[in-house]
Amino acid sequence: MEELNIVMRDINEKDRERLFHQIVKVEQEEDDLRSIKKRHEQSLENFVGEFRSISRNAENRLSATPQNRRFIEETRELELKVEKYVDNQLNVFNQEMEKQFKNLDKKREKLIQERNGLPWE
Repeated sequence: MEELNIVMRDINEKDRERLFHQIVKVEQEEDDLRSIKKRHEQSLENFVGEFRSISRNAENRLSATPQNRRFIEETRELELKVEKYVDNQLNVFNQEMEKQFKNLDKKREKLIQERNGLPWE
């Protein structure tokens, strides 16, 4: 008996390849977004840490006079305001990032479905 070798030809190879590259591009965008998010969060954490460090150094250098105690109290209040501001900014930023990640995920899923829906013959 003679064996039949049936080789399926991909009539949509170019479209499939184009979609594959678009999917890879979306995944790269997600990686870039994660990197931006991490750098932004680190930057804000560094800002708060530096502010706190400068405040503590100033406090340690001041003598205990009534005027200096008032300055220290105001600095601590300002420190709390800065921390609240940074927390709010992080929350807003994280919400926006989640939207972007969802959009990219939907875009990737749509491309995958389109690629998987292409007929082979």
